[in-house]
Amino acid sequence: MKKVVLIVILIFLIGILSAQWSEDPGANLRLTNSGYEEVIPKIDYSPNGDVWVSWFSSEAGNYNVRLQHYNFNGEAQFAPEGLLVSNNTQMSWLTDWDMKVDFQNNAVLSFLDIRNGNQDIYVYKISPDGSFVWGENGIALSNDALEDYTPTLAITDQNSVIVAWMAGTDIKLQKILADGTVVLPQAMLFNETGYSHTWPQILVQENDSFILKYAKDSGPFYAVLRKVYAQKFDSQLNAVWTNPTTITEMGGISSWTQIFSTDSDGNGGFIICWYEDRDANQMRNVYIQHVLADGSVAFTQNGIEPTTVTSHQHFYPVCAYDPQSNVSYIFWSETDADQNLRGLSAQAFNAEGVKLWGDNGISIISLGNQSPMPSKADVVNNQLIALYSGALNGSVSDAEYKAFKLNTDGEFVWDGDFVALNNASGNIIHEEATSFLNNQLVAAWEDTRSTPTSIYVQNIHIDGTLGNQQVSTPTGISGHVTLNGGAGLVTNVTIALGDSLITPLSDGSYYQEIPAGIYSVTASLEGYGTVTIENVQIDSAQVRVLDIVLQAVTGNIDNTPNMTKFCLNNYPNPFNPETTISFNLLQNERVKLEIYNVKGQLIKTLINDKRNAGNHRINWDGKNNSGKMVTSGIYYSRLKTSQTTLVKKMLLIK
Repeated sequence: MKKVVLIVILIFLIGILSAQWSEDPGANLRLTNSGYEEVIPKIDYSPNGDVWVSWFSSEAGNYNVRLQHYNFNGEAQFAPEGLLVSNNTQMSWLTDWDMKVDFQNNAVLSFLDIRNGNQDIYVYKISPDGSFVWGENGIALSNDALEDYTPTLAITDQNSVIVAWMAGTDIKLQKILADGTVVLPQAMLFNETGYSHTWPQILVQENDSFILKYAKDSGPFYAVLRKVYAQKFDSQLNAVWTNPTTITEMGGISSWTQIFSTDSDGNGGFIICWYEDRDANQMRNVYIQHVLADGSVAFTQNGIEPTTVTSHQHFYPVCAYDPQSNVSYIFWSETDADQNLRGLSAQAFNAEGVKLWGDNGISIISLGNQSPMPSKADVVNNQLIALYSGALNGSVSDAEYKAFKLNTDGEFVWDGDFVALNNASGNIIHEEATSFLNNQLVAAWEDTRSTPTSIYVQNIHIDGTLGNQQVSTPTGISGHVTLNGGAGLVTNVTIALGDSLITPLSDGSYYQEIPAGIYSVTASLEGYGTVTIENVQIDSAQVRVLDIVLQAVTGNIDNTPNMTKFCLNNYPNPFNPETTISFNLLQNERVKLEIYNVKGQLIKTLINDKRNAGNHRINWDGKNNSGKMVTSGIYYSRLKTSQTTLVKKMLLIK
């Protein structure tokens, strides 16, 4: 009897792990085979490459909240029907909700239900083994007669959770520390007589800070006057900018234009795009704005248009930013004046807001009977990868979900131009997708190909292929950098290991594929103590997770090398066209001083020989090893000895 039970258990476990990402867009991975209606999926990556998916499951007349997570290859880690997070009484109609994954691979979910008779907001944290970190009932953020709805959340670089939601005509905001401590006795209230505060969105920044985008509405719902703003808050929830930044005050945004596409610029700011009819002529236009770290705007006030075509209407833009080239990308749905014919267009802007793809952008899909709707955009290796969905030939029961890739000149990269993530017969809605991690993006959506509606999941690689690639588990390092104190930006941190230089993203996370071996890892930022970790072993087919904390140092920063300390500096910085690099050695030894670009490519070798202990200076004239002047941008000087490595970030401005 025990053998039979053991065999059944083994079969069950094999069943859990057997499903993987599909190579066939007509046979995507189905989330469950539960037979229940599944709706409004949310999806996010964890630092180790796991993919978490959450959704509402209609069971016994109630919308329950469930959760599943897959490894990088698409193998489910929970039971086939997913983990039941909450079966508390839910409303008969659902509002939007949110799920993110923190830096310890915990899923954090925020949703509302009526377990206490009111529409209240709850937050849960679920560990990779399915444990309820903040209790089986979660944390209640509201308990009053107000109608609370549409919660959204973000994970800061200190692993805190920021949650914002609408409550009646106001916005409320709360902060929860990683251990579950609720920071504010009462949620922060955004309230102003004569206005409704609506549709908050959170963009995390450095040192536990964040930016809140929100709308201020006046007038009736059917003819709302909607203006959009942003404000930055520090770790103590104090406003940072003297005045909120104006995104648009033109008043042409409809009640149904609510959540805007945004992307971090990697330097404390963000881009944001939307559409509106600011001329009140029933012709909608698309706009984009770049908000800088100090709250100022880089583009024209109230945003700039990516196209000058006035005979067409423009809707539903999605944007992405390339921090390496400082280029903003946007693509949108384009229609004729009567919205009978539909297509897809795209545009790119440089840092000054100058159009790079002509006055009207480029046509991705010509106007026709399709109904392409932008869904997701990301920049990988200076190239735009975008996803869109839409009905084929106007049929709501025959939808498509596709991706395309453009180079910096706006030219298609993949053979055939487009790659289908889904081409099964059925309608798809509520698409959600991760950004690219380890060269892979994963999307989830509602799909009517099955009855009742189910959630399907599909991956795509940067080369446009689906399914698991032959080398599916990369070798590399990832982790999270935390800055304790100071006013530094985590995106200015430099991590050196081997021949690789890594810069974290705005949320502090970093990732780099490197050969297996034993490394010395050094993280540095001006104004912070340098951290060096020796003997970091990275095994083949393993992504080693290494979190790093940099502590702010007190006192003034001196560009003169310290004769008692191994150090590296340069002056001036920024520079044009040359800078003097100075360093100090504590002993006679062989050193290598090199210049790298932001892609980690070697630009110039300045020193590669033995030097005596003491202070040394050398001039870099801004030329590469071929004697040609390099372009404006960020560069790194790297000083390597037999003992350790130092890296200094430099900015060349022409």
